[in-house]
Amino acid sequence: MTKQEFQIIHSEIIEHFQIIEFNLKKMCSLFKCLIFKDNSFERYMALFSKIENDTIGYLIAELKKLQKEADVTIFSDSDYELLEKVRKSRNYWCHNCFEDIIFSVRGIVKNKDKEQKALDELKFARNSDYYIRGLFENLHHIVKLSPP
Repeated sequence: MTKQEFQIIHSEIIEHFQIIEFNLKKMCSLFKCLIFKDNSFERYMALFSKIENDTIGYLIAELKKLQKEADVTIFSDSDYELLEKVRKSRNYWCHNCFEDIIFSVRGIVKNKDKEQKALDELKFARNSDYYIRGLFENLHHIVKLSPP
């Protein structure tokens, strides 16, 4: 893999994780609207703007808290475990992957001690959409809980 190929894959992975974070923000905002029994667009946008810059870890914790307060199951414990894996993978690709993959003029030279970790993270990150697609289908479940 060349440096340019790696940069393209890295950009695709970061884009993917940003979409996941955006979906979690939408879920938190919508869930709060339902708890407040105000699902107006204005309320939704006001709530969304408050969490717009929050981290994926905060969003996962917030969803757990809201779920408990509302006594409604949106995500199971195994769903939260998967979201936690996604959070860790996102953090790896944003903060640590360049420590594990060292570039040279001829292409990528792998750090032998961390090569397997980087490859495992790459595989998970590129397939995480498949793993969590069903979780975001829960967004439709939340909408159905909305008062008429």
